Amino acid sequence: MPATDGVVAQVKGDLAAVVGASTVVSLLAPRPVMDLSVSRDWAGYRARWASVPLALVARGTAAGLRAAMEWVAAAAEAGVEAAALVVVADGPWPVPRAVRGRLRLLEGHVGAVVRVPYVTAWRYVDDPLEVGPLPRKVADAVAALDMALDGRQGRRRGWAG
Repeated sequence: MPATDGVVAQVKGDLAAVVGASTVVSLLAPRPVMDLSVSRDWAGYRARWASVPLALVARGTAAGLRAAMEWVAAAAEAGVEAAALVVVADGPWPVPRAVRGRLRLLEGHVGAVVRVPYVTAWRYVDDPLEVGPLPRKVADAVAALDMALDGRQGRRRGWAG
């Protein structure tokens, strides 16, 4: 078995869907989590990493959630279920209607949906942990993700923000 406690994979569709899986990995420290660039070879992923919980990370935009829907569907066809879908907010604005609808559709197909709110201070540093204590909503999201990766989340949403 790989020496990791979880795999965090960035959902890739188009440029708007690419978002910081490495930020999510750093937020989970010191938990040994690996930032893995997963291709659409879900059968290959399952063969190597089947015993390790998977968290998919997507940007909280319509394009990001469309890509997440495609990735979750393709993974399911190969027998891979994500322990969590982590949705990182792209700004301090309200969540668009299309995003809310796609999140509702995805909830039944992943172990948990965890939303990480936008943190303006992270735009100015290389490591989000340099900013100081995590905002409460981010800490709540990290706790929900930890629970999902441990299999303690069930099919509930890890709503933060």
